Amino acid sequence: MGESRLILEDQHYKEIATIAQKRRADSLPKEYLLPGEALKTLPRNVTNIPRSSGHFTHEELEIIESDAEAILQKIKDKIWTSVEVTKAFSKAAVVAHQLTNCLTEILIPEALKRAEFLDEYLSKTGDIIGPLHGLPISLKDCFITPPHPSSIGMACYANVPTNAKDETVLVSLLAKLGAIFYVKTAVPVAMMMMETISNVWGETNGAYHIGTTSGGSSGGEGVLLAMRGSPLGIGTDIGGSIRIPSAFNGLFGLKPTVHPPIARGLALTKRALEAAGHEVFEWEPTNHPEMAKEMNNSFYTLGGAAILELTRKHDEPVFESMKNYEFAYDQGEHGTLGPTKLREMITRRNAYQKEYLDRWTSTGKDGKDVMDAIIMPASPWTAPRLGITQTDAFCVNFTGVWNLLDYPACTFPVMFADERVDKRRGEEWMPLCEKDGLLQGDYEERFYHGTPVALQCVGRRLEDEKVLEMVGVIGEVLRGVGCG
Repeated sequence: MGESRLILEDQHYKEIATIAQKRRADSLPKEYLLPGEALKTLPRNVTNIPRSSGHFTHEELEIIESDAEAILQKIKDKIWTSVEVTKAFSKAAVVAHQLTNCLTEILIPEALKRAEFLDEYLSKTGDIIGPLHGLPISLKDCFITPPHPSSIGMACYANVPTNAKDETVLVSLLAKLGAIFYVKTAVPVAMMMMETISNVWGETNGAYHIGTTSGGSSGGEGVLLAMRGSPLGIGTDIGGSIRIPSAFNGLFGLKPTVHPPIARGLALTKRALEAAGHEVFEWEPTNHPEMAKEMNNSFYTLGGAAILELTRKHDEPVFESMKNYEFAYDQGEHGTLGPTKLREMITRRNAYQKEYLDRWTSTGKDGKDVMDAIIMPASPWTAPRLGITQTDAFCVNFTGVWNLLDYPACTFPVMFADERVDKRRGEEWMPLCEKDGLLQGDYEERFYHGTPVALQCVGRRLEDEKVLEMVGVIGEVLRGVGCG
């Protein structure tokens, strides 16, 4: 791998970042890059650049604008080759990176070799190697694909090669099914922010508005998908890390009061479902503030030592939204999680789960069916302006409670913010709390115009398939009123 890819204990994070970023830049195929002229004056919505730039052929556009199911069928039918599909998405991913800074590791050369092997296999045997035969899949940076580094946004891992024995189980399984891995995508430091920014890779911006964040922690995946740079992206979600980027990038993603566009999207979805004959009623978010606090405290307790001991080795500054990890560490949470503390945390979690389950099942009284799902915002914002989540306005409460309860939840796109109708709240409006005031104070109609509005559908534990089916029903209803 070369000596430059090893990290010395006393190496400063800026030196590490320079090496990592040079490796990434050198790995980008030059023939895939948009010319410099095209990058000088960018519109704030860059999602249409692949089509409007003239940089892609008609066939490449057809490939990157197709969904995974259609791509797999055309490869199987020998209409497209795996090599053609991999080249198209590799090119789209490189362009997406130029516009949003969404990639970390570039695996394109080995991806093309893998595609050639799969094409040859299909040609010789007449059969596919598995259900994902020839499909390019992008991976969140935390998934280990030896020998490439897996930095998780931290300098200590940024240039360290990984070993074959450490390959992520999911990576091995997807490969056996025929998948092709071609890029890895950006995450924030230790994957613990709702905005994708790190001292190693910099900041990843949104695609619908380059002045907004792509979300986190799967922010690189979210914006890559929005830019049609991937037909299928794999992320992780322990507090909203898939749903938040999905919401900010107008995608579907499984796993205080809101801004006016979100409120309008919720009201529109309610009316559309009622018009289609579905019963919709208000649900009081009992105990949600307490559950959000429990989730955040568990992050700080469990993550303080694990993160700070690694970042301080290389003098990495702590981002504002991670100051509580630093505080927990400095107060003595040095990574010792004894059985008593762990038991107390699990006991509190179990109590919240039982209380919520009892409340949910109680909706089935008096001859009524039990409530199917909760439809609610995934975030108080559409896609926040860059940097706002590093302030006290930081808020993952809408997604995090479902991770604490272990309930399946799936985001779905509704519409886009419209400055003509999504006006700031009037003088008579009173904030619920200080954070609510900060969130509403950030809202400007013109700035947020055109950003994606998304909600989430939440189901009961182990009803993941039902949640996906309900999101499909909601999507049909929204399309019937010109949204979704």
